[in-house]
Amino acid sequence: MNNNIQSQKDTFYRLLKEWGALGHRLPNTGIGLYNRVFSTLLVFLKFEEVAFFSAQDEEPYGYMIPVLTNQVETLRNLSFFVEEKDLFSGSGNDEYIYEMELRHQDLFQNLFNKYSEDGYEALIASMNKRFEYNNLSALVVGKKCLEIGCGGGRQCVSLSRLGAASVIGVDFGEGSIHFATRMKHKVGLTNIEYYVANAYHLPFGSNNFDIIVSNGVFHILESMDKALQEAFRVLKPGGWMWLYVNGAGGMFNDLMDTIKIIMQGTDRNRVFDLLRNMGLNEHKLLHLMDGYYATYIYTPWPELVSLLEQIGFKNIKRMAGITPTDFNLNKIQADPYGEEKFGDGELRLIAYK
Repeated sequence: MNNNIQSQKDTFYRLLKEWGALGHRLPNTGIGLYNRVFSTLLVFLKFEEVAFFSAQDEEPYGYMIPVLTNQVETLRNLSFFVEEKDLFSGSGNDEYIYEMELRHQDLFQNLFNKYSEDGYEALIASMNKRFEYNNLSALVVGKKCLEIGCGGGRQCVSLSRLGAASVIGVDFGEGSIHFATRMKHKVGLTNIEYYVANAYHLPFGSNNFDIIVSNGVFHILESMDKALQEAFRVLKPGGWMWLYVNGAGGMFNDLMDTIKIIMQGTDRNRVFDLLRNMGLNEHKLLHLMDGYYATYIYTPWPELVSLLEQIGFKNIKRMAGITPTDFNLNKIQADPYGEEKFGDGELRLIAYK
């Protein structure tokens, strides 16, 4: 990294830290909450602009510095105004839940059941495309499948439509299972079953499933290794697992961690209403709520491969991304600033037993 880029990087992280501290100090009600939401949304969308949609030779730190400079100045002035005048204060903070499993159970079973039928179908279509693009669709036909952390059941529906003989979805959120069951009946599928269960203690015998899918779940657990060991146990010899977790490093992860600092303690329902009233589309709205409140474990790619191999998985292969906002290996390698923006990126892979 040349000296100019390093200087820009240092400035970016100094401003990011200051922005996070200022945003966190704002009240959780009234104008304070509104500006927490508006400021984080603006910075997030500006980062998306440079990360996904600007010219690839755009240096991301230099692009984001004036954005953060402006927001730091805005929040500094707002903090002074609120604190000095003692205006717009109030209660209404959520009690923060520190245990990751309980916090995410509470979050997700009350978030992703908000999808409309059209939004639900769009997500199923994108999951089908990922399997098709990576030449996995034919491998699903006639197989017994399990999704760990099924949420509202979108991946289970996808597997069923790709031709799986049977699909079981498990999730630790009872609300998620109720929503998934309701949607299963709406789409008219009879080969899917749902159960409330957690990833550490699956209620199935060993060597039971041909295919296991876990999409964005293991990186919100305290003990990813225990969940992977349990997945390995119930997978048949010769079977394979589709896994997606977040990789380590990059501006995006640091930006989202700062946003979580700003949003900590805010009322999720009020934030949801504010974002919806700003006119965001459904997918962006729920994606942001996930980013605002979920805590992720970031795993370097070599560390993840080593962990999987220690458990017994083999033939581990990274999958390619398909959408403009997927930051998989192919996206990172095609961008001269890919590692700066995304670090190891989104780790989508298959691994065999």
